[in-house]
Amino acid sequence: MPIQPPKVRSVNLPEGQSAALEARALLHEGTRLVAALHHISSEHLSDPAHTFDCDVLVCGDDKEARAAVIAVISDLGLRGIDAGVLKNAIALESLTPVLLHINRRYNSVGSGIRITGISETE
Repeated sequence: MPIQPPKVRSVNLPEGQSAALEARALLHEGTRLVAALHHISSEHLSDPAHTFDCDVLVCGDDKEARAAVIAVISDLGLRGIDAGVLKNAIALESLTPVLLHINRRYNSVGSGIRITGISETE
């Protein structure tokens, strides 16, 4: 698991490189697996009144599955960004402890990420 309590604010790569890749190794061949929502605070997700000011990076080996998850993320009021293949989950999962550190350092409840330089129609 990428986060190892009690040190949740430092990166810990699991033996399988990421939880998403480890999950894929456990699933039947042909299972469509997408990794997303790594950087969204659970407190914010559980608050229907919360207005999000961040993006959600979505990765998976199946382009159609990524698009479906991006559509669901849009329904949540967030902007989903296609972040490529499932192996990219290594980077996404590794960023989570960094954001947890930022939250603690700056007394935040849910720092996030925003991707700039792309249009909404790409």
